[in-house]
Amino acid sequence: MTSSSEASELSTSVWDVRVRLNGHITRSISDDYWQSIDAEHIACWKDATTLLGLRALQSNGATISLAANWSPVVRRIKHNTGIQQKLEGLERGAEYFSLLRKFKMSPVDIDVAVSMDRPAEPGDLLMSREYVEYFLSDMFIMLNLSSPASFTLYAAKIITGQKFDSPINISNYFFDSVSLRSYSGIWPRLKSIPLSDVVSWYERVRPTVRMSPATRMEKVIFAILHLSDGNVSPVTIVWIFYALETLFDTSPGENLRIIIRRISLLLSPNQKEAAYLRKQMRELYNIRSAFVHGGLDVIHPLHNELLDKSVDAMWSKLMEAADFGFHILVASVQEAVRRGWEEIAFKETLFAGQSESQD
Repeated sequence: MTSSSEASELSTSVWDVRVRLNGHITRSISDDYWQSIDAEHIACWKDATTLLGLRALQSNGATISLAANWSPVVRRIKHNTGIQQKLEGLERGAEYFSLLRKFKMSPVDIDVAVSMDRPAEPGDLLMSREYVEYFLSDMFIMLNLSSPASFTLYAAKIITGQKFDSPINISNYFFDSVSLRSYSGIWPRLKSIPLSDVVSWYERVRPTVRMSPATRMEKVIFAILHLSDGNVSPVTIVWIFYALETLFDTSPGENLRIIIRRISLLLSPNQKEAAYLRKQMRELYNIRSAFVHGGLDVIHPLHNELLDKSVDAMWSKLMEAADFGFHILVASVQEAVRRGWEEIAFKETLFAGQSESQD
């Protein structure tokens, strides 16, 4: 990925691609803490209009430039936040419902100009779609690390006039959920990071277009994208452990205590938070182990509690574990970004220690 000044020099072949975003561009689970969350999202998207308005990708020996105006997203979020402010404290009545109808939930269209620094070739229209989708996935990670829950691609479409305009379906559900957990006081606390810092970090971690990870941090980013497919199942827990084991440089199935120690070194929990971390990590680990080794009662794919009320408790347990694991994952990656670390490394030392209870 190159700078905006380098991207502006490209002018050979240009294709116009339209991105149609779902009306729920940011948070959608709850209105709790909306004042603070929406303010952070607006600030993040304002930065995105300049930082992510003109980007360049290196792929197959060519430089591909993508130019987009993201200001319609800012206008949409500001408009709906303004309606929410007017509704605050208003009794339900004619005025209330009149204002409620002014919420805008229609799709938001963004036109993206794609140019390549080489002569046009057959299939470039298709490739322009692929490059836009690739960059949108990068944007999804960058924006949600900067301000969790600020961007979803669920039900978004890339429109080129062809027959393959299928939805993207990258959901910010987990980012939304852990943002609410954090605002409600559940440790660890997520904090907004300036988008400029995230973009700078991301460009170092993901400098070129590649589908196979070259570093541990790229593996973690790919795992987050897999976790954002909009589905929750026992496989979600496996993906979370894959991401944590990769991020904290431990071997699959290695002693849980090592992972907990390394998380603690990075996130610095107090005594109460450390006890919470140990308890929840053990629960997460037990679910993963039970699923991998065949001891977990797997819920029917429909997980319909109307047909079987016992599903509710099983589903809640899975969701709580997944939310906790993703919360730790996002907080840890955010801390790496905050410190400017492209990888998190650990050095083993030998010292006289005291006995401790088993986790």
